[in-house]
Amino acid sequence: AGERFETSLAGVAGLVTRGVEAAFGAPVPAFGFLGEFVEESQKPNSWNGDRYKADPREDTILADPKARRRATLRIDEVRSADYLRRISERMGNCLRLEAKSVAESVLSRGFGKFWLLEYTSKLREGRSSYWVMSITAEEEEEDMEDEDGDGGGSGRSEAQSPVQELLLIEVNNATKVIIQAEAPHPRRWPRRDAWAWLQEWATREGLSPEGYEGITAGRTAGWDRSGDAWSIERHFLA
Repeated sequence: AGERFETSLAGVAGLVTRGVEAAFGAPVPAFGFLGEFVEESQKPNSWNGDRYKADPREDTILADPKARRRATLRIDEVRSADYLRRISERMGNCLRLEAKSVAESVLSRGFGKFWLLEYTSKLREGRSSYWVMSITAEEEEEDMEDEDGDGGGSGRSEAQSPVQELLLIEVNNATKVIIQAEAPHPRRWPRRDAWAWLQEWATREGLSPEGYEGITAGRTAGWDRSGDAWSIERHFLA
């Protein structure tokens, strides 16, 4: 439903990888529809500067066997304005504010007032493509059988399984440079596993983190560009 956009003009393809081991959870839950306020002390470097900073609580979740499940990793292209809005609500990012009333936007300090318009404009003109990285918990094989099948499983599909969005990714179609890779708010920084999956996908699709506004290049002349271009410590948030 709603306005739809062309596929990536850069010829980039999405990704579906089954059977990955992935941790579900976050140190601070993503903002809900109304953007609940989180105490500054609880924000893991979300608005405290552009340079990456690890969060021990996130590392604990990633290492916890109880949080890990077999999952399907997906990187899907955003093809409609409605999908972009829904993902923005789920990830609690700045774009969710565009659909709010003026009063709510004021309460939320006015962030994102015109950002959704900018994003959809880039999509409409083919300047950028947007992608969502997510993990979906997989059911045990016997539970994935059709209800009427010989396996006698529950018939539950992945559509009914837990889903967690990890990154909203922006690719410049002309240069094939990744210019955004942002996790759900308030954390915003990519998880280390999501960062590794992003690198694998980028390598396969010929995408670079470096370049004008690239995610590891920085926007200022004084940004340290030494070392590995894919070092997460070089990642910055726009």
